[in-house]
Amino acid sequence: MAPLLYEWVGEKLQQLREWRARLMEREDWQPVTKQQPCGRSALELVRMCLQTVDSLFEMRLQLPAELVRTMLLGVDESITKYGGVRGRVGVQGGVVGCEGWGSCYM
Repeated sequence: MAPLLYEWVGEKLQQLREWRARLMEREDWQPVTKQQPCGRSALELVRMCLQTVDSLFEMRLQLPAELVRTMLLGVDESITKYGGVRGRVGVQGGVVGCEGWGSCYM
């Protein structure tokens, strides 16, 4: 069962990478609102990350710790790479990413 789970996690993480890349390509880098000073893609990325992690735990299977670690490292990678674009884009006022992701939840 574990090899299938690792394959499934790999596919989910690849989907997350592809979604992140598409989001970053079409983002206009404008804040959603003054209360949510982040781009729309930040909101969407958080939603996708949560869905990805939830889908693993919704299986209600006994999961190897290393599998969970692999999933969380992949999610962290997507968030980190998204956040790393801020310096390259040069947007002022922190509208690219979210300082404290809590302000970006829908």
